[in-house]
Amino acid sequence: MGITEEEVIHGKELESFLRKSMQFEYCTFKNCDFTGRNPSGITFLECEFIDCDLSGVELVNTGFKEVRFRSCKLMGLRFDQCNQFLLAMNFDACKLDFSSFFQVDLKGASIVNCSCLDCDFVEATFTGGSFSGSDLTGASFGQTNLEKVDFSNVINLVLDPEENKIQQAIIDRNQLEGLLAKYKLSIR
Repeated sequence: MGITEEEVIHGKELESFLRKSMQFEYCTFKNCDFTGRNPSGITFLECEFIDCDLSGVELVNTGFKEVRFRSCKLMGLRFDQCNQFLLAMNFDACKLDFSSFFQVDLKGASIVNCSCLDCDFVEATFTGGSFSGSDLTGASFGQTNLEKVDFSNVINLVLDPEENKIQQAIIDRNQLEGLLAKYKLSIR
């Protein structure tokens, strides 16, 4: 199995590329449906995924190094099973619902304008990153490093400042209720 470099891979072509490559470098995947396929053990280096569906796929030892996802469906993924060496991902306008980032180190990662319903961010590190414009309904945070994270324009943020590192994070005033949720206050 070889390396595929600098290719633009469209939906129909995906299967043939996955059969012959274990590493993709500087590739762009457009309208590719990975569901029912197993990218475990494959490394993606500086690749971009646009309008792709990876929902529910196994990511055991998958390498995402400087990878960008735009307008992708990434539901129910276990990013905690990825190869953590040089792991770096950014997400723009993606659907990440029910995915796990448990103990994942994604310093500086952008999760912008995404749906993150019921995502697990427990014990993860997002220092200096951004969740700007994302929906965090039901997202779990605990012992999560969120220092200097931009939470501008997020909706449904609920996290305990005593159980998470949030120093210098940017949080809109209308999200303060989510920081005080454990106290069950009636804020007007």
